Amino acid sequence: MSLDHKAYQFDWNAFSASLLPLLQNALTNDNADALRGFIQANLNHCSSPHDGEPLDSGWETQLTAHDIQELADFALTRHYDPAGNHGLGGAWQSTAAHLPEAAQAALLGNALPGFDPGRQGAYFQTPDEVIRSIHQLAQQSHPATDSFRALLRAARQSGHGIYVTF
Repeated sequence: MSLDHKAYQFDWNAFSASLLPLLQNALTNDNADALRGFIQANLNHCSSPHDGEPLDSGWETQLTAHDIQELADFALTRHYDPAGNHGLGGAWQSTAAHLPEAAQAALLGNALPGFDPGRQGAYFQTPDEVIRSIHQLAQQSHPATDSFRALLRAARQSGHGIYVTF
């Protein structure tokens, strides 16, 4: 199975102040009510993680699993634009295989324990980690990383982190 590496500029600071505590609580207590409430309260700022279309009052009809992972996936769009993908796509595995371990790590970030909406991996980089990733990838010239490196530079410029998912 091929992994599709997707990467987005992500407002880490807003996420960590608002949604992160709700998400951690939902994962710890196996209760999605706060995530549903977050989406309802931010309906005008959330979108479908699948197609980027804005959510409306009937957004729950788009759910298939109706679990914490899926609700968190929708809630997370409050902090990134699903249409702004700058990942490596299907070139992920072949590209990563040619990079040193530190550069491979710079293409991902850190997992949030228990959070994996796509069930193939989800990673975050804080604004500080973005700066470290820029330095790790500066020595790499693999053409498949060009868009991702541009994403890192844009995130640094705006003080954002990044979100990577498969």
